[in-house]
Amino acid sequence: MPWLEFSDLKVMFNNKTISFGKLEIDDNYVLIHGKSGSGKTTLLHTILGVIPNVRSVKVSGRIKLMDISSENGHSIDSFKKVARRSFLVLQEVDHNLFAKNVKDEFMLDFEQVPMEILRLMGIDNLLERDINELSYGEKQKVAIAIALSHGADVIFMDEPLAHLDVKSRSNFKRILRKLLALEKRIVISEHRTHYFMDAQMKVKVTNQGVRVEEPQDMNIWSKAFDHVEKRNTVEKCVLRTKDLEVSLGTFFIHDVNLEVYEGEIVGLIGANGSGKTTLAKALSGIIDYSGDILLDGVKVRRKDLWGKVAYMHQNPDIQLFETSVLREISLGAKEDVRQYIEVLGLKKYLHMDPHTLSRGERLRVVVASILSASPKVVILDEPTSGQDPESTLRIVDAILKFKRSVIIISHELELIKGICDRVYLIKEGTIHEIDPKNVSENII
Repeated sequence: MPWLEFSDLKVMFNNKTISFGKLEIDDNYVLIHGKSGSGKTTLLHTILGVIPNVRSVKVSGRIKLMDISSENGHSIDSFKKVARRSFLVLQEVDHNLFAKNVKDEFMLDFEQVPMEILRLMGIDNLLERDINELSYGEKQKVAIAIALSHGADVIFMDEPLAHLDVKSRSNFKRILRKLLALEKRIVISEHRTHYFMDAQMKVKVTNQGVRVEEPQDMNIWSKAFDHVEKRNTVEKCVLRTKDLEVSLGTFFIHDVNLEVYEGEIVGLIGANGSGKTTLAKALSGIIDYSGDILLDGVKVRRKDLWGKVAYMHQNPDIQLFETSVLREISLGAKEDVRQYIEVLGLKKYLHMDPHTLSRGERLRVVVASILSASPKVVILDEPTSGQDPESTLRIVDAILKFKRSVIIISHELELIKGICDRVYLIKEGTIHEIDPKNVSENII
């Protein structure tokens, strides 16, 4: 007997219609996959009633989730019933979190903090931390822990691995197996399909609707670096730090001495919460620091970094301001934007509101906007999150083609090994340079 079914399902936006068609699910472990922008997140939001009750979008067709049925989208009453029996971990995990600190976040929903789940997720040490001080990966772990603790009949997760480090991803899989042993229903929408090949049912979302289909091989990295040329010599140092120290709440990183040379690609790796994003925000002048930062050999003040060291946030919505993709990319452009639009595959979206695009598409818009502003150094924080293989390769091509001085923060270690000239590891509150050849999950 299917626990989830829909038929003739369509979602109609102002400028496009997504037709999902028909599907029945009676398995307890389901993987949703498909290209960036195919409608995976829209499908989850429609099944759960987020569309049309939170996102005001027109829906037609029939949905039945467990014993809750709807015609033309869930009514507000059925949406409330669905919310009591299901839980959705959102792509932008900030939208899952509401309290000031981690303990208060759990106390919003539970009489006692579910310490067993926190220990399983490896976040029991975060209980007293301010949520605004957490890394994006740590926030994602908190959101997942809330979902696992909720006692819901079915848990939906949208890109749950996007910001988790390698060890956390393996631990997450172990937790999933425990939930399935308890006969929980799990639906995961994810581009990193190779982590979930044991799913009982794989559903592909396409422009022609949904269908049961195995995902293709995700090993894209071998062809991604065919044309990568490593630098044999270094010339001009564009960014250097001397004994840099950065603190954020209870977090502290010290003795940071790094260099970025002209046209060089530098990797920045480390576990969730190690301080990668905090350091990036200091390097770009977003937060304060002590010690010295030098641009082109000259010591600069914090405000001198603004616009010269550009930071791409993990949440693209923070950096989207305009009402069309073309206006967004052109906003601070100092160069012809067409080259960035072409390489990043954004031409068909130029007259669309960037806020209506998928997360992966929004992120590529931000990358194009930053590159076209021609900063001295570009910092890309998890640039491949929410990207399908084709879009991932487009971002790699953009990084390589335009020969910028780039710092890449990523948990995708194959990307770091394949594209970076040098790599820095943040561990135990300080930074160490390592050879890209030695990058592996064992050193994180």
